[in-house]
Amino acid sequence: QEEFEKDPEMFLSSINHEIAHDEYFTLDAKQQKEVTDLFLQDAGLQDILKRFASAFYADKLKLGTETAGDSYLRTHDVKNKATTENTLTPEGQKGLKDARSIVFELNGKKREVLVGLLITELVSYMSSFEISQSVFDKVAENGRSVRGGDDPRYDAVKMCHDYIRNKPKISSQLEKFKLLGRKPEIEKIFTDLFKK
Repeated sequence: QEEFEKDPEMFLSSINHEIAHDEYFTLDAKQQKEVTDLFLQDAGLQDILKRFASAFYADKLKLGTETAGDSYLRTHDVKNKATTENTLTPEGQKGLKDARSIVFELNGKKREVLVGLLITELVSYMSSFEISQSVFDKVAENGRSVRGGDDPRYDAVKMCHDYIRNKPKISSQLEKFKLLGRKPEIEKIFTDLFKK
């Protein structure tokens, strides 16, 4: 309630971010593989995914004893037993069903992560753009301000959103899987609840 009253747009942006994760994890194995294939088979998306990974996993924002980037890298690592046991789920359950991984270099070290987890993060970050450019700008500015003025994650997110929106075949695929666009019916649940 307090967050909603302080800034309804930022609150709805957070809600849409989590809904985008939920929509991805609701997809069946075939659908998740189709989404992953979009990002791995299109040269432009592949490049953007690498840029996002570099910014996302190198995020130096301190969260307790580790950085945000290290936390995500640890969680998404294919060698993390907790991730493979808790995130990879069988057909019919919410979760990651596409167990493919991607290897990239970060700080001179090769790292292997579950590519679906990286893709769901990138798609979720794009959700604020689906509300409006001004909401995306506000979310990006918030990220920059808590990081001392620099947050390259949002440069990759903007690049990705612009690229997808200029490729009708790709955007229609992501829309078909409900990974792009607002979720007004869910937003309404929150706004009705908090306006009482």
